[in-house]
Amino acid sequence: MNFFIYALISENELGYIGCSSTGLKRPQSHWKYTQSKKSGRLRHLELYKWLKTLSREPTIVIIENCYSRETMLIAEKTWIHYFRELGCNLRNMTDGGDGTFGYKLSVKQRFAIKERVSKKWQDHEFRERNRQAQIEAQNRPDVKAKRMGANNISKRLEVRTKQSASASGKKKSTNHIESLRSAASTQENRSRLSLMKRNFGV
Repeated sequence: MNFFIYALISENELGYIGCSSTGLKRPQSHWKYTQSKKSGRLRHLELYKWLKTLSREPTIVIIENCYSRETMLIAEKTWIHYFRELGCNLRNMTDGGDGTFGYKLSVKQRFAIKERVSKKWQDHEFRERNRQAQIEAQNRPDVKAKRMGANNISKRLEVRTKQSASASGKKKSTNHIESLRSAASTQENRSRLSLMKRNFGV
C-alpha cells in the first residue's frame, strides 16, 4: 500500500495538506467532488470553499512518502504544523492525523444543516424519491437473501421454543421411554457414558 503526504497548490498558494493510502485517488477526489452536484453537502468546509474559488484544478505535490499508516498520520501533523508556522493559510480543519473526525461543527453550522434537511423533507417529490429508493433497495436479490435467512433463523428458534415449552413437564409415553432406553443401550452410547463417568465422575 502506498502511503504519502500531499499538498494542494494553486497559483503559488499552498492551500491544503492531506494524506493518502490510495495513491492519487484521494487527492484527486477533492477537485472531482467540488465539480459534482453533491459538493453542496460540504460547502461549509474551508477546503471546498477554497476550491470553489479556483478556475482550475490545483497542483498535487507529494511531499513525503511513508511506510505505514501510523507514520503517515504523524507526518501529516508535522507538515501541517510546519506550514502553519511559516504563515501558510491552510484550509485544514484540524491539526492532522485524524481526517475530519477532530472537527466539530459550530452551532450555526448545525442549525443550517438542520434547516436544509427539514426543508428537503417538506418536498413531496424528495420524499417520494426516497421511498422508491428504499423499495428498490429492499427488492435487491442480496438484501432479500439476507432477510430470508434472518427470517428462517427466527422461525427455527420460534419452533424450537414452542417444542421445548410444550414438552416441559409432559409425561412421556411408554413407547417413548422404550425408544430412549433402546437408544441408550447401543454400544456407541454406552461407550460415551463410560467415558463421561471416567472424566467427569458422572
